Amino acid sequence: MATSSASAPAALPGSSSPGDDPAFGDDPAAFCSEGLRAHGAVFTTGVGGGAVFVGDAPALAALADASTVAAPSEGGELAAPFPDASGDEPFEEFAESFNRVCYDAIFLWIPRYKEAGFSTFRFEDFIDGRVRRLLPSMRTIVLHAAAPALLGAPFAELVGMLGFEKPADLDRAYAAHAASVRGRRLKDAIAMPSLFDLEGGGGDVAQLKAGLAALARRRSDGTSADELLLSLTSSVEQTSALACNMLAAAHLHEKGAASLPAEQAAVLKGVPPDAPITPELLDAMPMLDAFARETMRLYPPSRPGRVALSAPLTLPRTPPLPPVELPAGTILAPEPFVAHYHKANVGAAPSTFRPERWVADSATDAPPVLLPFGTAGGDDAVGMLGAGSEGAAGARLAVSMAKAIYVQVRRMFDETLIGASPPPTPYGRPLHTVGERVEVLYKPKMYYELQRGVKQLRF
Repeated sequence: MATSSASAPAALPGSSSPGDDPAFGDDPAAFCSEGLRAHGAVFTTGVGGGAVFVGDAPALAALADASTVAAPSEGGELAAPFPDASGDEPFEEFAESFNRVCYDAIFLWIPRYKEAGFSTFRFEDFIDGRVRRLLPSMRTIVLHAAAPALLGAPFAELVGMLGFEKPADLDRAYAAHAASVRGRRLKDAIAMPSLFDLEGGGGDVAQLKAGLAALARRRSDGTSADELLLSLTSSVEQTSALACNMLAAAHLHEKGAASLPAEQAAVLKGVPPDAPITPELLDAMPMLDAFARETMRLYPPSRPGRVALSAPLTLPRTPPLPPVELPAGTILAPEPFVAHYHKANVGAAPSTFRPERWVADSATDAPPVLLPFGTAGGDDAVGMLGAGSEGAAGARLAVSMAKAIYVQVRRMFDETLIGASPPPTPYGRPLHTVGERVEVLYKPKMYYELQRGVKQLRF
């Protein structure tokens, strides 16, 4: 339904320029900050063929309630993560199985070096197994660990269900598919090749799609193969992106992450190293939650899908700005890089990484606006994620999984050192995260060295 206001509607500010799309792609935060300064948090652009960027809290709330908002227009966006998730705490059901797979996979990152000399002259004997490509590693973990939540079966069973002979075959097929989600920057394309992780090339994407088609035919809910692939991609990629962005944020903003080790150590005291990271443990880490939310604010893994108006709509804005009148057919883009940099939404110093902005001073404090993920349309056309339990269940599940991975990595390793080239600053669309070739060096803690059988491991 259209909203009303005491103020007379104003003309829509901004303009559509052919240069908007590349400018936004190069630096979305700078593009949107300039638009904010010039026009406020609702303005028209030429991005994606033309769209009205919306980041004002009253306008976003009106979009969420408006019956005139149609399904997302075509635009190549990712959908909502884990669309089948439900309940106030969707991670509860999957915490134990997710953490077991996560723990086992991360444990394999700890190398076992030969101590009595090399019996062969294989090149891989000389590779430091602590170095890994960050995003491919996280993608594989989430693909394996989240399989029950996504497709109703453990990854080991999923391999045969989709027609693959070995787990590595499915890993490669999905990696090859995921590589097409986001274009590669020139600086990443010319980076030195990695020796340490699964390459995306060579995977049988056709078999992945055929396997999902067969799985869709066996389901009784009418889900198509394309919908299964979009759900799989959106869930794995956005969860992996958030986990990577959190590790990158700890590297880029050391002060903002300074309180996390002490909080984690206090909460996990007496908890066995291989015990699951449960929702209760995550709830006991409020600074970790604030850190995750601030990471999503500055480095949103994705962005809500664009929507189309099927009828005219009067869109309110934060006073003293008057509402704007939008005609039917207008394409609107709820834009995180507008909403997350608008002082009326997030408070002072919006370009500064400050997790404390998510720690409310009182029960009456309004949480900052957060638009971190792709959305499914309809009732989830905007998909704001509040400071508490608000937001879609799938979004909450993705956040819990990313936080669990972060905690597992932090308690298993003394340090995670991220390489400088290519830089670990997140970028890109529709997926916004570190580059495929960003590498990280993991230095394991003594407990894990002993369990892995490493008697001497020099750093």
